[in-house]
Amino acid sequence: MAATFEEPPRLPEEVLKTLLDRIPETSRQAQALIGPIAEQADKIRHFVDERGWIEAIDNRPSSDTIAAVDGAHAVDSTYAGDFVSAIAVAAEGLTPAGLVGSCRVHSAWSEFMVHDFDLDRLAKVAMIAQELALLTQLPHDIVVLDGSHQTPVVVLNSALASQSERVREYASQLCAEFEVVDNLQRLINSDRVVACPKADASRDLGEYIAKAWATEHGTSLSIPAADKVLAALVLEPGQMFKAFPVSKEWKRLHIAARADSGDVAANQLAHDLDSTIDPLRGLLTFPWVPSVQENQGYRIVPQPTPPLVRTVARGSQARGVQAAPCAPEGEAWTPRCRCSPSWSSGACWPPWLPPSSKRSRPVR
Repeated sequence: MAATFEEPPRLPEEVLKTLLDRIPETSRQAQALIGPIAEQADKIRHFVDERGWIEAIDNRPSSDTIAAVDGAHAVDSTYAGDFVSAIAVAAEGLTPAGLVGSCRVHSAWSEFMVHDFDLDRLAKVAMIAQELALLTQLPHDIVVLDGSHQTPVVVLNSALASQSERVREYASQLCAEFEVVDNLQRLINSDRVVACPKADASRDLGEYIAKAWATEHGTSLSIPAADKVLAALVLEPGQMFKAFPVSKEWKRLHIAARADSGDVAANQLAHDLDSTIDPLRGLLTFPWVPSVQENQGYRIVPQPTPPLVRTVARGSQARGVQAAPCAPEGEAWTPRCRCSPSWSSGACWPPWLPPSSKRSRPVR
């Protein structure tokens, strides 16, 4: 039954009050999620430390030059049509290397189009295409890509599988204009590129530790939160987790055009792109570095195929990780790390790094 009022409701005051009244319940839910890990932090830390799964980070400075690429997109709907735009920019780190003068540092694309429900997918393709074009021509020792190596795969697959013929057509044109197939290949093969997701919700590390705990103790270990929460609660400043086996989600990466479209150009492009990303399906290692924010872990994704893998701690100098190519399933993989000479666990896992005791500065 609808509520009745003796006087007109006061908005937004009453909405705010309703939300505030829910704070106790929300707090209990947060406690139920984080509490088990917080209560068991010392026990988990002791368990992983006994097995040598924690090690110190070497903060020795490096002279490597650094640049980063980022982009943005927008779809602005008007009465007559939609304004679709996307940009990409490149910038050097806090200590400029003076190399950007020799290359392009920005790109912009825009179109005014007939209304279409899938134009956001097209805008993302325009953004990714320009990011890849800028990134692959930068001369710096280390180039940081916003997002993971999965990001362009997901974006391209989404656009080419769109129900909109116009979106598929424009996406194919953008891929040709910005040489996306070649640039994606360069991204995957580059030993200079570090892909840096802003957020990560993986729970692989927690599941791995819980499984090891159950095997040894015969009891369950509840780790319901994401790995970044686990790292923040268990590790101390200046430490990281060693490498462990990771999940096989990357093997499911694919790029395919809409099956019922009959779009020859889109299907050929999808086939070429899908062949290009084949090395990513064998990517089994993810370095983790400290977040800009306190009390959070941060993950970066290295290139998968060449032997040199680099990591960048935001606000710190770059450090190199020398690693062998990913080992076949069931075989050992032994990385060698300049920031951690003792890292030789013979496995593959994202080294999780906890928050620093000092707030780090971001790579701008």
